[in-house]
Amino acid sequence: MSNQKFWDKIAPRYAKVKISDIESYHKKLQATQEHLTKDMDVLEIGCGTGMTAIAHAPFVHHYHATDMSEVMIDIAKGRAKESDIDNISFEVSDFSSLQIANESKDAVLAMSVLHLLEDVHDGIREVASKLKPGGLFISSTMCLGDKMWYLRAVVPLMRLVGYAPSTVHFFKKDDLLSAITSHNFSILYEWQPSPTKACFVIARKM
Repeated sequence: MSNQKFWDKIAPRYAKVKISDIESYHKKLQATQEHLTKDMDVLEIGCGTGMTAIAHAPFVHHYHATDMSEVMIDIAKGRAKESDIDNISFEVSDFSSLQIANESKDAVLAMSVLHLLEDVHDGIREVASKLKPGGLFISSTMCLGDKMWYLRAVVPLMRLVGYAPSTVHFFKKDDLLSAITSHNFSILYEWQPSPTKACFVIARKM
């Protein structure tokens, strides 16, 4: 099953799942919003059902949210309409087909995305190309290679029964940070609630 078909299939169920660590989620929202301003044009890659996009949109000029799943985007559009948010645009797109001009965005978000890409370096390079000089890259990434290596044996079984996407990387936090800085970013803020939680990073394009 392709990644797009996987996310289309699970989207309705995904939309109903409550955030397991709401305290950490709110801390990430707050840390992000401290770096946002009302004149910013922001891009989010892999926006899912739009919860984070809707939370951040009131703090910026315009928010463009993308996801490879058309079903996810449909749910996100409905949520934005219900929330009366009118400065969000949506696009069905993945990393390889973004219709975004280079150096046009003040910030790019990729939340729970990097460990699901075919090539994390290609993904970060694409992010850098869309950012203006000095723009912000904000990400939250599971570093499964540190304390959750045992899932290597579980993920293929989950994939067989349709509960895991086709690509899941098991890199470590140090590998993630090194990948980000290797593409002309300086890390402004890094936080991980615990070794089994996602690593949250705010980095600036140099």
